[in-house]
Amino acid sequence: MLTAYEHNAIVRPLEYLQRAKGVEFSVVQPNTNGEISVESIEKACAPNTKLIISTYMANINGAVLPISDIGRLAKTLRCSFFVDAAQAAGLLEIDVEANFVDFLIFTGHKYLLGPSGIGGGYIRSPALLDEYLHGGSKYGSSLSSYHPSLPPYKFEAGTSNYLGIAALGAALNFPYTNYRQHIANLAKSFFDEISTWKKMNLYTRKEDVKAIISFTIDGLFAGEVAHYLMSEHNILVRSGFMCAPYIHPVFKTTLHGIVRVSFGYNNTYEQVEQVLKVLFNFGR
Repeated sequence: MLTAYEHNAIVRPLEYLQRAKGVEFSVVQPNTNGEISVESIEKACAPNTKLIISTYMANINGAVLPISDIGRLAKTLRCSFFVDAAQAAGLLEIDVEANFVDFLIFTGHKYLLGPSGIGGGYIRSPALLDEYLHGGSKYGSSLSSYHPSLPPYKFEAGTSNYLGIAALGAALNFPYTNYRQHIANLAKSFFDEISTWKKMNLYTRKEDVKAIISFTIDGLFAGEVAHYLMSEHNILVRSGFMCAPYIHPVFKTTLHGIVRVSFGYNNTYEQVEQVLKVLFNFGR
């Protein structure tokens, strides 16, 4: 079972397993407010459900899912619980024990402020999983024809991304908690203004405004908005489908896509005002 907010990093492996191995899965849709409740997840679970997958924060619109309640449900149903924390890491507190998380993945290049090409994962019981990569290893004897069975080496093969590891390690010393409220305040000031504009269609709920706001403007493709902001005003936003194929039919954005504004620790209120000023003539 997975939610409609999941990224292609989740969706495509599952779609492949469905085609190649006959794995079955169901997708839980949000309600009209964009919320996915634990009740809807429980309803979607079948007696043979083995794994519940949920993003912590959706990359498309910043939706924050109730992973504590979902984890508790998974424990009750004796299902494993898998959390995608790629967008949340650095912005939200993560406690795998308190939230009954069995598997968690994250990337280093978003709000952890590390480089691209580096990330990590947590496995509660690594002994239960077989190694899936085979090759060179920095552990064990080079004379052995068997890949190491000791975690984490059993899940790694080839030369590690040492530069990425070192860079992410340095980034983890950044005082994230000191800037979370600053980022949220910037995002809220932007949200509060554009939510009053008639031509703006918002896809981020007010209660989910932590750093990301997603929207469309009547009569414009998302790519047109992003291109204008960048080419004319040097304002960089993301546009398109954000690698989230299941949610666009729900939002009815499969044709024109979505514009996503993401605020960071080094942004200022002056920059928020600048973006609002540029968008004013489109969205009012």
